[in-house]
Order: sequence, then structure tokens, then C-alpha cells
Amino acid sequence: MSGICKSSDNKFVGISLYSPAYKAKAERLVRSCSRVGVCCKATLLPGDAFGPDAPEGSEAFRFQTIASKPSFILGEMAATHLPVVFLDTDLEFHRFPTLFVPGSWPNGPRDMAIFNFWGNETDLEHASTPTTGSGVVFFNQTKRAKSLLTAWSEAMAWEGNTKAPDDQVLDLLLKEGGWVARTSVGYLPSSYLRNMPAYYRGIDPVIDHDHGNMPGLAGHSRAKPELPPIERLEASDPHHEDSDHVHEPAPLPRPEDLVPVEPVEPVVGTHQTFEHQLPPGTCQATHSLDPERWSAWCDRSCGPDKWGTVALGGCTTGSETAVGCKCKAGVKALRVEGDAPSAAAVAPVVPAVAPVAPVPQAGECLATNPTLTGASQSGWDAWCAHTCQAPTGRPELCATPALTGNAMCKCGPVL
Repeated sequence: MSGICKSSDNKFVGISLYSPAYKAKAERLVRSCSRVGVCCKATLLPGDAFGPDAPEGSEAFRFQTIASKPSFILGEMAATHLPVVFLDTDLEFHRFPTLFVPGSWPNGPRDMAIFNFWGNETDLEHASTPTTGSGVVFFNQTKRAKSLLTAWSEAMAWEGNTKAPDDQVLDLLLKEGGWVARTSVGYLPSSYLRNMPAYYRGIDPVIDHDHGNMPGLAGHSRAKPELPPIERLEASDPHHEDSDHVHEPAPLPRPEDLVPVEPVEPVVGTHQTFEHQLPPGTCQATHSLDPERWSAWCDRSCGPDKWGTVALGGCTTGSETAVGCKCKAGVKALRVEGDAPSAAAVAPVVPAVAPVAPVPQAGECLATNPTLTGASQSGWDAWCAHTCQAPTGRPELCATPALTGNAMCKCGPVL
């Protein structure tokens, strides 16, 4: 337990569950909590907690530990009387997590806050669809949060989910179970669960996932989650008519179902527009598989904005952007001007053609993400071959395309 837990000003408690083999990582987590002023409590799960047939290190121990997560969270909420944040043991704090304190969310508090891998997408259909990572998950001291945790605990205890990933079971409850409409859910930014080196280069982390883990290591079970049958329905507010009853605030309203929007004609004008950008060749994209394209992006993105403020610190170190923009110092930006698009300059709308994923042949491993093209495709193909094939890689790391993230590696039959 971190020293700050003795304070009476704590607004939440970080909780973690670890087995003896993970003692060093649990101690690292608690030390990082102390550095940033977070009350954290790591609970030891004995190596024989599930009996002699499920010792620590066995698959049975792993699955039972995962299945017990929501019940453990419920117990800690009852013990602490505070909102809690479940933390995987292999995490490390770099900054104080302001989104876990009261008043930090717009339009009121959240019952649950969790990282949603689709949360940063620009189209609302995907951005509002929970595809969560439960390495960091916040639960408030509200009746709705406890009800969701109870449903999650019961779903993990269902015989069809004994080997299912806990976050996928939670996703199923939120979507098909309807809990996303019954609760107020907040999606944490990527800085609250930075996964290196596979995701989020250039992110200034609040919470870092274990940077020692390679992509695909100890991945999810392949078991598919099931929604347990409903035995009975319970009144959500059984004392509603009592004179002394205190109502919890209603969850934040969700937007109405989207309806197709008719295409709008582009705005046509004759006024001049201006922007600043660094001269071509000033910046280099040092971490990109398509340096020509992304170096030009760096020239446009690392110069001053229209008010003269230098963006991203001028990209002097290469760490400010995901593609590693590194620019020469002291280069004066160009003021580029041009007319607003005229009617003749507006490109006609061409129906989009769905990209086709490549199919690996016998003896080869390819990146099957259908959005990859050109140099990006070639670069990720080489990465898949290096990761999935002997002698440099291991086939089990690429058993399914999802294990290799955006590359979506897939291998053909072994020769």
C-alpha cells in the first residue's frame, strides 16, 4: 500500500491483484503510485488460492484469476467506501490521473471509465461501440456502477465464460446486455493505458503498460464470450415512492440513433486563405515506413500556426509525433496562400471501392490489413515475416490476425 493512503483527502483508491510471481511488478506499481500521489493497494493472491489442481503458473490459475476480477473489485468498493480503479499489476504511473477525481468529467460524473480501443475513431458508429481494455477501469460509488459490476461478476461465473476474456465479456454486457444505456460510461484517453511498442508512440503517458512485453505475449484466450440467460428482472429503484428516498442522478443521455445525412454541396468562395509551413525537406519522418509521404506531413505540421505559435515544439527531438518528425532548427516557415476552392476545383465524388486484403501463399506471412498500400504494405509484410516465422519469430504470436494489432499478420500453410 502506498504511503498517501494514510491521508483523509483521497478521492479514489487504486487496487491491484497479484500472485507471488508478480511481486516485483506489484511493488513497482505501488512505488509509482507513491511518486505521483495516488493511494494504491496491491493484494496478494496466494499461489494455491484455487486448490492443488490450479497452482500458480497453470492455465487453470490464470483463467480463475481473470474470472474473479469483477468480484474482487466489488469487494474492494465495499471495503474502501471510495471509488476504485482496478489496475493490472504490470502498470506504472507517470502522472497523477486527474480523470479519476470528482468534477473531472464534463456534464457530470461517470459510473465507469475504461479505455475503449475504438474511442478515438472519428465516425460515431465505431466511437460509441465499446471495445474495451480492462487493464485500467474506474468504478464510481454509485448504485449503477455496483449493479454493472454485479452483472459482470455473474457473467464471468457463467459456465460458458470460464475461459473467456473478461473485457470481452464486459463488452458483450455493455452492448447486447444494454448496460451502456443504463450507466454513464466515460472512455479514457490513450495516455491512460499506453501499450508500447505496439500502440501509441509519441503519447505522453499517465499510465504505462509494461514496456517489457512484446506484442502478442500471453494474449487473450480464443474462447468467445456468452451472454448468460436472464433468470429474473429486479426493480432498479425499489424504494422510489418512499418519502425519504434519495435519487441518484440519471446517467448522461446518449445521442439519438443516427440517420443517413444527405451529401452537402461543397462551399465555394473566392476569398484567399493562408497557412504557414516549413520549406520542403526541413523535416524527416524517422519512424515511418513511408518516409516520403510522412516527411511532407511533418513539414506541414511542425511549423507555426496562423497565429505564429510553433506546433509540437518545432519537432526537434523526434519524440513529439508518432512518425518521429525531426526538423532542422532555425528554419523560417513559408507563408503559403491560395484561393478558396472554386466550383471547377471541387473533385467529383467517386464511389469508394472496398480494399481487398492480400492472401498469403504457402510458406509466407503477410500483413492482411486491407488499408495498407505501397511502402507501408511492404514494410508490414517484412515485419510479419520477422515476427511470425522461424528463426526470428514464433508462429503462436500470429495464431490470429488480432494478435498482431494493425498489421493483422496471417500466414499461409507451412512448406
